[in-house]
Amino acid sequence: MRSVTTSSLAFYSTLLTLTALSKDALRAAARHFGGQSTAYTLRTRDLDICDGAYVDISSDAWELIKPELRTLRVVPVDRMASASSSANPSATHVPMNALPRLASAAAPPPMLHPTAATATGGGQTIDLHFARGGATQTIRIKRTIPLEKAFAAVSKIWDVQYCSPSLYYWPDDTKPEVNFTWSGIRLTPTDTVDSVGLEDGDTVDVWDVQKGGNPVVYLYSPQPVEATVRLSLVPEWNFSVVYPVVPVKSTAAGQGLEWRVRTQQDGTLRELTTGLEVAYLYWEAKTDGAGTISPPSSPALATPPAITQEVFRPSLSGLSDEDSVVLPIGTVTPYLDTALAALGLHTEARTSFITYWLPSMLKHQHVALRFIEQAAYERAAPLDVTPAPDVVTRVFMLFKGVAAAELNAWPAAQLRAKEPVRRWQDVVGVELAKTLDTSLFRVIEWGGMEVLH
Repeated sequence: MRSVTTSSLAFYSTLLTLTALSKDALRAAARHFGGQSTAYTLRTRDLDICDGAYVDISSDAWELIKPELRTLRVVPVDRMASASSSANPSATHVPMNALPRLASAAAPPPMLHPTAATATGGGQTIDLHFARGGATQTIRIKRTIPLEKAFAAVSKIWDVQYCSPSLYYWPDDTKPEVNFTWSGIRLTPTDTVDSVGLEDGDTVDVWDVQKGGNPVVYLYSPQPVEATVRLSLVPEWNFSVVYPVVPVKSTAAGQGLEWRVRTQQDGTLRELTTGLEVAYLYWEAKTDGAGTISPPSSPALATPPAITQEVFRPSLSGLSDEDSVVLPIGTVTPYLDTALAALGLHTEARTSFITYWLPSMLKHQHVALRFIEQAAYERAAPLDVTPAPDVVTRVFMLFKGVAAAELNAWPAAQLRAKEPVRRWQDVVGVELAKTLDTSLFRVIEWGGMEVLH
């Protein structure tokens, strides 16, 4: 998340870890900006009542609003009075890990990145390095022109397309989508070198956008049931498509939506907000760079996973020889059909799953795949259904292509592909008997993502 800078004010902006107490956040600000001011105030504009403007946070309000905060503006009190006469702002971006997660934790020294006020003396142009995978491209750019020019040049060289949350466009499905980050900050085409504080020789990371493809949610009940289905995403994911189309709400904790449905005897659903009759609820999401995932807003999910639990990060999670199977492309479809059946997916769901992903898989000689632990997936995309179902089964697969020359790096995964597919029941954590029991109110979801990094 970008810390905010303003050309007319002399202040410091920082990203604070929100598990800290208000007094600890202020103490940390004084420690890291020592010598600049002896008193600070904290401000935010993340709350609905802020109406887009920054407001002061009192110590009494801190505990109440802390879960809703994503960014804080740390303003030296003695500079607030003289801000209007300040001609040279000295804003600084400080990474998340510069401040302690707990009041007792020792903070490492912050890594500071000078912004326009301290950098403009270095010349009218700078060289930026763009890194994607193992490749690097260097682009010379003027400080004051939009970064869109550099994005376009890099995209043309690598034959990719860039996306931006602030620009709407119709993507070209034949080209990979990418976005650009620097020091954990998502860059947009309208940014400039000076507006974000880039320096000569800085490296901008180019991330392939990972797409959570075609997750669909089925609801089955022996008798008609009216249910509310709420789906949330961690900030690393953003909805790209939903159907039936319902409003997507964005909060500090990420995006969310709500469907109201009535189950029907034939297994179809009527979405009550739109009046549409559908076979399932559909959603798709794209990753938003490689920023830090914030915890979901649900109190039940806000507890960090135990150290032995899998952590699923949409941007960074991948596959390895230790957790996957590797198959020749000719055996992928029978393997998938058998594995999905073992996970409780019915014939229509298995067919839809395979036919959706098969075109992407056919581009490769071999495919590595694995299924995500359901609890880990739930932390990235919390699903809440009211009234509570008797069973919820969420099946999410990661896969990537493996070239023949890379097979030597996957010996265990190739052997694992010969094991019974029942192993995935324990990995995912499905209750197969309940998933197949037609006398129960059941929620079944499948989805997947091709790993591009």
